[in-house]
Amino acid sequence: NLEKRHNDLTLVFEQHASVSDELRKMQVSFSSIAKSNKRNRNKTELVARSRSGQEDRLERRSVVGTDSQQEITLTRAEQITLPEADIAMPLLSNGVFDRVASLELSQKDLLDALEEKIDLRISEFEGVINGTGTLEPETFMAQVLPEDERAMGGPYIPLSEEKPGINSDLHRQLYRISSNLERLNNLSTAVTKIPLSLPIHDYRVTSGFGPRLDPFKKRAAFHAGVDFGTATGTPVYATLAGTVTRAGYKGPYGLVVEIDHGNGFRSRYGHLARSRVRRGQAVEFQQHIADAGNSGRSTGPHLHYEVWYEGKVRDPLAFLDAGKQIFNIAETISQEAK
Repeated sequence: NLEKRHNDLTLVFEQHASVSDELRKMQVSFSSIAKSNKRNRNKTELVARSRSGQEDRLERRSVVGTDSQQEITLTRAEQITLPEADIAMPLLSNGVFDRVASLELSQKDLLDALEEKIDLRISEFEGVINGTGTLEPETFMAQVLPEDERAMGGPYIPLSEEKPGINSDLHRQLYRISSNLERLNNLSTAVTKIPLSLPIHDYRVTSGFGPRLDPFKKRAAFHAGVDFGTATGTPVYATLAGTVTRAGYKGPYGLVVEIDHGNGFRSRYGHLARSRVRRGQAVEFQQHIADAGNSGRSTGPHLHYEVWYEGKVRDPLAFLDAGKQIFNIAETISQEAK
């Protein structure tokens, strides 16, 4: 039922919040690793020696072994040749190197899976917005999101200037994931500003949007909404939260309720038997606002439903079809969680 679908939709956003929290924990973890490496480097004393006719040598006087937590003292100079980037790495036993390599591989697998899932969710939410046939993701996000949530800045630091020893691939991936999580958050917020849900739960579509044969004059005419055939008294629900701008009779529409949802969206519910709201009243998503009926210019009990955006009437079925994608996304996430 619709309540379950709405709960599933909520799960989508909770899942995203969980993913964001996981990334923050990972970023803290990587930051701790970086600080630990810096401390280990400070414990390593490197003394450069130059001898006539010989290559430069590095002598390690004392090193703390992070594997055994015991101090290791070297009694002779170790002749080693290290690239500049490797000088920053602490001296570790082979066992520790193996475990670090295994840990890095595990982290890489986790990040790859996380990045893939986020990219998929972004594609799905973009598909929902594009599926309305009216909205474009970038333009609509710019319209509905507060400026402070979209603002970005900071000094320009080219990646080519990264310091030696930093795992640039890892940092680039973390940056991508962080940026994509922000985009996913913005997309999911934008989707909640669109009327994507059904206005009635017990129905059959009796007339679609666009050109049709007028049921009274039997001539070609334009139908500005979609008709849902149903029994008189069937509950009618607000397809998005908003403010009631009209609740009364309006010519051929009969008894009508109109709601302003903000961000350019309005919805109209016509041929009602009863209104359960008043003008100026704030209504919630899927609130029971009226009962279907047969008032006005109507051939039988049904709900006439319209969606308006930026002053123009739009195809409600396109929005309802796009809304079905949300429930498919929620179902996918629900299955993944099991």
